[in-house]
Amino acid sequence: MEYIKNINGLNINIYENFIDAKLPTILFIHGFNDSINMVRYLENLPHNFNIVSLDLPGCGKSNWDPKIKIDIDYYSVFMTLFINDYFDKDKQIYVVAHSLGCMIALKMLENIPKISKTILIQPIVKNSRIRIENLLPNNELEAYDSYLKLMESKDNLAQESANKYAKKLMLNKEMNNKKFKNLAKQILNKSYIESFINKYYIQNERVLVLAGTKDFFIPLNNLLKTTKKFSLNTKIINNMTHHSFKSSPREIIKIIEEFIDN
Repeated sequence: MEYIKNINGLNINIYENFIDAKLPTILFIHGFNDSINMVRYLENLPHNFNIVSLDLPGCGKSNWDPKIKIDIDYYSVFMTLFINDYFDKDKQIYVVAHSLGCMIALKMLENIPKISKTILIQPIVKNSRIRIENLLPNNELEAYDSYLKLMESKDNLAQESANKYAKKLMLNKEMNNKKFKNLAKQILNKSYIESFINKYYIQNERVLVLAGTKDFFIPLNNLLKTTKKFSLNTKIINNMTHHSFKSSPREIIKIIEEFIDN
């Protein structure tokens, strides 16, 4: 089920896939300028958990307030408001976050006791291959190239999808630049990322990192160096691209179920 709810003055698009009230509930947090479509790759596959997700302000079908600067701190505060508004006070939840969403999830884990465990899928590291043209492309060619790198594929279907993605993205180019320029600067600021990692990437049995062998943007070796340095539990998924929920949905479901059961 998908619906719009007003949260803190914004119309936020929320997605729910409830199987059984007795099952654990997983809150999914998407990455940079992504949407709830991320989790739709899971909905028709067997899974033993309930799913909740939302389009972050300015993303997907959620609106935003132009007077507010969108950055990591803003998204973290907003997600805290969402959790307190949406979930019962005593409800224990699990968080699964992707890429940029991992930074939001780590800040929340520190401040929200009801979060039981967190899975970070391809969290951003200092030496990533993310460039400004990947986040806020200036033209269709840059958007097209970024999509193919996201998919790590150049077959006919990927190229067709990349063309559609590029054309659609360029229709909202100016608006996206206005909304996400501050967020993009944070992601590309190596000093900021290093400071964030040193503060939040700490050993914690409640945290599991997932890495992909075919992730162009977050190279496997760079991510493993970081998780090893901070003694973070890590699992590697073979052939997982940065478009992880599309490339490896069954593997992600299996790891989620194993992690929340232990």
